[in-house]
Amino acid sequence: MLANQDGFVRTLAVGGHVFLVYALHSQFLSLFHYFLQTVMVTNYRIVDVDRSIFFRDSKDSIDLMNVQDVKKIQNGLFENLLNYGTLRIVLSGTHASVNIDLVPRPDYQFKKMNAVKAEKPSPSQALRNNAEWRAVNNPVKVVQAARDELTHMESQLNSSYYR
Repeated sequence: MLANQDGFVRTLAVGGHVFLVYALHSQFLSLFHYFLQTVMVTNYRIVDVDRSIFFRDSKDSIDLMNVQDVKKIQNGLFENLLNYGTLRIVLSGTHASVNIDLVPRPDYQFKKMNAVKAEKPSPSQALRNNAEWRAVNNPVKVVQAARDELTHMESQLNSSYYR
């Protein structure tokens, strides 16, 4: 009976050690993944660089003009305590969503994306604000404004010439 219990205790100890080594190894790899993943928000796109210590180097780019909605997800004690989370980006047109997991400082990235998106005009708005668009679509007002400007400049020149 004592030998049977001794074998059970050894099996339990070996199983416990294997589980502990596996758990520590997976946490170690998660920590590496956390520090090797980079999310960059530029004026034009979102770049997600995802690397690992084993043969993976992936770069994804999302144009900000294609972003319809951004959602920040931080669930649980560890995500809030260690300040990481998930960004869910909904793309316009296809209604597909892209999840970027384990993003450091997701609140900062969320605010940055919304700020860049708010200040960046859409292509149609940028075209409407462009002087060439106004000239092509309303040439009469452009010609009148040019005449008024020339008249004003001519009157200034005449007044300074006759003094």
